[in-house]
Amino acid sequence: MSNNQKTEKHTEEQEAAIAAAKAQHLPSINEPPGSSVVPPTVPPELPPLVLSDISPDTMVVGSGTFPLTVTGSGFGPESVVVFNDMDVPTTLVSTTELTADCPVEAAATVVDVEVHRGEDMSDVLQFEFTAVVRASAEKKAPARKPPKGKRPVRKGYY
Repeated sequence: MSNNQKTEKHTEEQEAAIAAAKAQHLPSINEPPGSSVVPPTVPPELPPLVLSDISPDTMVVGSGTFPLTVTGSGFGPESVVVFNDMDVPTTLVSTTELTADCPVEAAATVVDVEVHRGEDMSDVLQFEFTAVVRASAEKKAPARKPPKGKRPVRKGYY
């Protein structure tokens, strides 16, 4: 065997020993026997903080508080709903849902809603306080039918 072959074999043996030591978390050559040095662990990366919906998203002005349901992703125990630039009492329902106890505004306005998790911030959605209840499509008066025997007058050319 030539010197080159011995060097290559020795290098392969060293690499195998290093890999085995890493797998068993054995102390390195520089650590004293009985050392409890553990390689540092990297904290897991948190998923992005996403705010996708709020419910309700509008309310008539008044006083007191109301429950707001926030849906999205990346929520955790440290997540806080920020309503109109104020942290509000927040309950973690799941990693995709939070509930918050939000103050009712006394005047018509639009406020921002977002979620904070430490230094992370979600996108912003808007919540509207209205002065009056909005009429929904279901509450419109039904169309009037013409009396029996009478045809409606149509305007325009036929």
